[in-house]
Amino acid sequence: MNNFETIAKRLQEVNRELKRVEEEYYYFSNELLDWKMNLFNMESELIVNGSIDGKNEQIRNAQLAIHTKEIRIEVLKHEKFLNALRPRMYSLRNEQENLRYVIRLHELNKKN
Repeated sequence: MNNFETIAKRLQEVNRELKRVEEEYYYFSNELLDWKMNLFNMESELIVNGSIDGKNEQIRNAQLAIHTKEIRIEVLKHEKFLNALRPRMYSLRNEQENLRYVIRLHELNKKN
C-alpha cells in the first residue's frame, strides 16, 4: 500500500469516526435541552404551587436547588460530556480537512 492509499484509507476512517462522534454529540445536545426544559418546568411548578416562598433571589435559588438537585446533576453531566466530546469532534474535522488537502495536492501533482 502506497502513501496515497494509506491517506485515502485514513480519510475513510476519519469520516466514519467523525460521523459517529457528531451523532453522539447531537444526541446528547438534544438530551441536554430536554433536561434543561425539565428543570425549567419543575422550577416553574414549584414557584407556582407555593413550594418556593423565599423573600429574595438568593433564598429562592437555594430552595429551588434543594428540590431540583437530581435534574441539575443530569444537566451538569450532559454539559460535561459535551464539553469533553467537542474537542474530539473538532480534532476529527481538522484531520478530515487536512487529509482532503493532501489528497487534492496528490491529484494535482499527478496531473502535472
